[in-house]
Amino acid sequence: MTSSELQQMYGGKTWMWTDGGGYFDPSGSFYGAVGNSPATAYLARGRWATSDRGALCFQALWAGQSGKNAEETCFYHKVANGRILQRKGQDGEWYTFKSPRVGPKDEFRKVITGNRIGDKMTHLRSKYLYGLAM
Repeated sequence: MTSSELQQMYGGKTWMWTDGGGYFDPSGSFYGAVGNSPATAYLARGRWATSDRGALCFQALWAGQSGKNAEETCFYHKVANGRILQRKGQDGEWYTFKSPRVGPKDEFRKVITGNRIGDKMTHLRSKYLYGLAM
C-alpha cells in the first residue's frame, strides 16, 4: 500500500484497542490512552508516519505511574486477493485487516473516524495520572 492510502485509512481516526486506543491526528501527531487501573494506565504523545512500503509507524512517549518509556511501533500492510493484510513488525504473521466486505472479525472495524480517546485521556489523567508531565 502507498503512504497516501495509509494516511487516508488512518488520518483523523482512532484505532480502538481492548483497553484504550490510539488517535492518528491528520497533522502527524499521535495520542494514546490505555488501561483501567493505576498499574495499567498509560498516556502517550508522539508522531505517526506512513511509507510507500506499506508501513504505518508511531513513535510515542508512553507515561504511567511506573515511569516513562519511548517506543516505536510499526504495522505493515499489503493488498492480496482484494483484502488488506496487516502484520505487526517485520516478523509478525500476516492476517486479514480489511476484507472486501468488512466482516465482524476485521480489525479495520476498530478504526473509527474522529478522536475517540480524548475522554479516556482526561479520565486517566484525573483519576490515576494526576500531575503527570508528558
